[in-house]
Parts: sequence; structure tokens; C-alpha cells
Amino acid sequence: MLQQESDAVEQPDEDRNKEVAAVEKPSKKDKEKVDSFINKSSELRIAVHGMSSLINTRLSSEALQTCLALIEAGVHSKALADIVMHILDDNAKRQEAEHGNTQP
Repeated sequence: MLQQESDAVEQPDEDRNKEVAAVEKPSKKDKEKVDSFINKSSELRIAVHGMSSLINTRLSSEALQTCLALIEAGVHSKALADIVMHILDDNAKRQEAEHGNTQP
């Protein structure tokens, strides 16, 4: 009887772990659907660009659209983010050196 109670207690945790894994790791097919939807919907692209402006990505609408297309094509998002941040930081340093001013 004690084993049955233990199994009953563990089962919800296993189900919960499966649900969490499903949320944390979307399937490739689901990711492709979302990425495709974002690129096909101009309203959604505008909203995504607005959100990126709010979190200060320093990307233009065109640059953000290019990044979304690259991610949709299979580029690893973390690697892309690292490259973009390196380029943006390098450009900011170059501008600062040329103009002698700093940007926040």
C-alpha cells in the first residue's frame, strides 16, 4: 500500500516534468511555425520590433527582420545574439573614438 501511495505522489511530478520539458524545448516543427508566422505577419513584425526597442536591442527594423530570417533558417539564436552584440559594441566604440562622445 505504501508503494502505491508513493507511485501516486511521483506520477504528478513526472507529468509536470514532461510538461515543463515541452514548454522549455519546443519541437522544431513548432518553432518553424512560429518563425514563419512572425515573418508573414507585418503586424507581428512591427510588434516584435517595438518590443525589441523597449528592451534596447539597438537594432533597426531591417536588422531585426534579418535576424528573424536567419533564426528561421536555422541559425543558432544564442550565437547570432553574441555576434550582433559584438558588432554593435564594436561600432559604438568606433563612433566614440571618432567623435569623442559616449552613448548610454
